[in-house]
Parts: sequence; structure tokens; C-alpha cells
Amino acid sequence: MEPVYEVGSVVISAAGKDRGIYYAVVGAAPDGRVLCSDGRKRRLNNPKRKNARHLLAVGPVLTPERRVANRALRRALRQAALSEEGISRG
Repeated sequence: MEPVYEVGSVVISAAGKDRGIYYAVVGAAPDGRVLCSDGRKRRLNNPKRKNARHLLAVGPVLTPERRVANRALRRALRQAALSEEGISRG
């Protein structure tokens, strides 16, 4: 059973060439994949399609205000990445 991600969930890519990249879930594709954006390489108007099994949820769900612009999305993902690293480092 594939995991289900809510729009706005902060996830990290666990497989593929982009392994280790933080994304925000911005929608679902008709083929059952998850649409992800990082605000930089994969902007909100051109999200990446990822298999849900290749993603790991790592942060809280982002508010809609943090998902309307690429700049705000980059900042939110940077904060999630820093807080994740702080937790894992102790």
C-alpha cells in the first residue's frame, strides 16, 4: 500500500537522481504519482512527478501562504531542512 501525502506536506526524496532533496507536495497526478516542487529547480508551475513510495515525510504540513510563491516555498523548505538536521544531530 502506497503512502498518501496531504498537499503541503514536506517530504524528502528517498530514491532517484534527486535523492536527499526536500520538496513540498503540491498535488496529485492522474497516474497516481505525487506532484512535488522545491521552488528552485522544480518550480510551482512545473512540479516533478514522484512515486509516493520514493518519498519520506519529514516535516509539518505547510500553510497555503507558504505554498503560493516559489520564494516562500524555498524559505519554508530551508527551515524544514534546518530543523530536521538539528533534530538528527542532537
